[in-house]
Amino acid sequence: ALVAPQRSLQEISLTLDLSPGLPTVTLGNEQLMQVILNLVMNAADAVGAGGNVRVAASLGQGSVRLLVEDDGPGVDPRVQAQLFEPFVTTKDVGKGTGLGLAVCRGLVEAAGGNITLDTEYSRGARFVVELPTRGG
Repeated sequence: ALVAPQRSLQEISLTLDLSPGLPTVTLGNEQLMQVILNLVMNAADAVGAGGNVRVAASLGQGSVRLLVEDDGPGVDPRVQAQLFEPFVTTKDVGKGTGLGLAVCRGLVEAAGGNITLDTEYSRGARFVVELPTRGG
């Protein structure tokens, strides 16, 4: 519901692949929405009109594993190592601040999880978020 009005998302195919009955994670609902929204909007910007974005969530060992992947050009290898640092962006001037992924990392790590770029994924970009389950 949050992303539907976004123009860039009206021009892409967004697929949800969520395992049923996933447990609650240590990240609060608002923060989780912020992380997912940022990753999905970044993916939509990367793929452009006609592109594909997939959001998947499944149960891991005491954690929920969230994937946001796209079929865009992927992340430039020259910025991969600094991707989660503040003010690092691959977007054109005026199109982004370079703070979104840094904020995502801060939120996820504060909840005891981690967020990474899957550098082995070759069909675009794939971000992996691992979040501990409550009581897990």
